[in-house]
Amino acid sequence: SKISDVIGIIGTDSIMKYKSPNIEKWFGWLPEDLIGTNGFQNVHPDDIERIQQNFTNLIESDGSTITVEYRYRCKDGSFKPIELTATNLTKDPLIKGVLLNYHDITERKQVDQKLFQSEKQYRMLFKSMIDGVCLHEIVYDTGKAINYRILDANPKYEQILQFKKEDIVGKLA
Repeated sequence: SKISDVIGIIGTDSIMKYKSPNIEKWFGWLPEDLIGTNGFQNVHPDDIERIQQNFTNLIESDGSTITVEYRYRCKDGSFKPIELTATNLTKDPLIKGVLLNYHDITERKQVDQKLFQSEKQYRMLFKSMIDGVCLHEIVYDTGKAINYRILDANPKYEQILQFKKEDIVGKLA
């Protein structure tokens, strides 16, 4: 299947009623491996209580939708982070359950982690510089630069100008 999202239907009793064939491509399971089983069996043990509570809240409100992230167990036993959107369609005569739409977010999580590490390195460098540094943005008025708003300052900048960062951040230069 060319569709990247896996589609599923789970009953209010937590039993899987449907899984789209592309689940094999992304997670290794065949649809028949999961249909008729407990829909929470592949949720990571550390995430299961939160996800079951979200499910309970969802089925109490007809037509409601939630989006959650959690770790999903693949057929090989590994876990992948997924983003799942669930919609309560228990009253819909064709669905008669909760419609699931989910996809692997491993790549996004890796990018988030790299960005976090980069930000951490930047912060460490910024704070430890021997020169005073002030980060600012240009404030425009009808297209002409009129001033600068201070966004951040390192400790050396505070020391040189004898200002506390919290007294100058957000202010116009």
